[in-house]
Amino acid sequence: MFTTIPKILASTALFLAAGACAVHATPDIAALEQAEQHIRLQWQNNPKLRYHSLSYKGTLQEYWKGRHYLQKVRTIQGAWISVHELPADTLVFRGEVKGFNPVKTKGGAGYFFCSPKTGELVAYLLMK
Repeated sequence: MFTTIPKILASTALFLAAGACAVHATPDIAALEQAEQHIRLQWQNNPKLRYHSLSYKGTLQEYWKGRHYLQKVRTIQGAWISVHELPADTLVFRGEVKGFNPVKTKGGAGYFFCSPKTGELVAYLLMK
């Protein structure tokens, strides 16, 4: 009986470690491409959301750590919500204008938040 306890503890540790790795799994390439298409479509429909470049930054859980100064995002429907209301696996993209300089370029960057399953754009945030 005492030999099975270490085995149970070892299996539990492996199970928990595997679960932790699953949280940080890389999103599907198709979901990333779909998300980028949704963002660019929104850019066509709304010129104030248009940027020269777009880059994938990671999931909300990975990228948003330590960025407590950004509290609210705007949904596609127009409502303001807390960034913490979005799921942790939400895909985060950043758009920038050409020649962006954080000190000199007002409104030169924006963030776009997409569903990890469908790639649908759910919220955005334009920087001041």
